[in-house]
Amino acid sequence: MKINHRMLTAILGALGLALSLAPNCAAQCLAGLKPRVTHSNLYSHPGRIQLLPVAFLAKDDRDNDDASIVGFWHQKLVSKGSAGIEDGTVLDDGLAQWHSDGTEILNSNRPTISGSFCLGMWEKVKERTYRLNHFPLPYDATGTVFVGPVNIRAEVTLTRDGNQYSGTFTYEQYDPTGKIVVGSAQGIITGTRITMNSKPPDIF
Repeated sequence: MKINHRMLTAILGALGLALSLAPNCAAQCLAGLKPRVTHSNLYSHPGRIQLLPVAFLAKDDRDNDDASIVGFWHQKLVSKGSAGIEDGTVLDDGLAQWHSDGTEILNSNRPTISGSFCLGMWEKVKERTYRLNHFPLPYDATGTVFVGPVNIRAEVTLTRDGNQYSGTFTYEQYDPTGKIVVGSAQGIITGTRITMNSKPPDIF
């Protein structure tokens, strides 16, 4: 079989061009990927580098040292500097849950008939510091007469380990219309995180 030298030269030239372009094509195809070398890769596949998407490698891991307020807490409000109320008087004591969606709920130790559940919302204002806007709806001792809404506003800061918080609060009692403030208080708010191992003696 005769070989056409002109045709052979053309084929070899095209093959050389294709091989020279291959690294560039590979580089474009792998844009957005970064090499990741692991101990197992080096020994199980010598000379091979595992490629993973940048998005995977760039997983957000910030705030590792910034514990979250989200969770289950024993919360206490104690009067300090309130007119007509002795310092140290416990104004509220209950179990609170701060939810990841920015809402909060408190089961107070007040008589259930007077309204022991109340709701609030929170926002993070800086590292380990949060603001709470909270609304109890209390009734009188008979559970039949609405006293009026209460607005509790607090700012708390978590400890570094995330198991305690403390801060200050203000308490305003409104009349049933919700327009006139008929009483107020202020003081210290504290919280202790409740865990799977907590028992009542550890909480109260």
